Amino acid sequence: MDNYDLCELMYSLLKENYNIEIANNGKAGLEILKNNESIDLIISDIMMPIMDGISFCKIVKSNINTSHLPVLLLTA
Repeated sequence: MDNYDLCELMYSLLKENYNIEIANNGKAGLEILKNNESIDLIISDIMMPIMDGISFCKIVKSNINTSHLPVLLLTA
């Protein structure tokens, strides 16, 4: 997520009820998913460097191990 303030706000609101990991791009997000089986929810910006949110979402939803995870895509 490229908006640091929004990221921090969302983290502070959700940290009590969810396991939260933060990635700055889709590629880093995929690495987190590969190494962490306790992810509850994915919130992704559509516009990110290296791998955008649409490409990231397509990969997540096409993988049998992550396809069940709910994904929220944010955009300005």
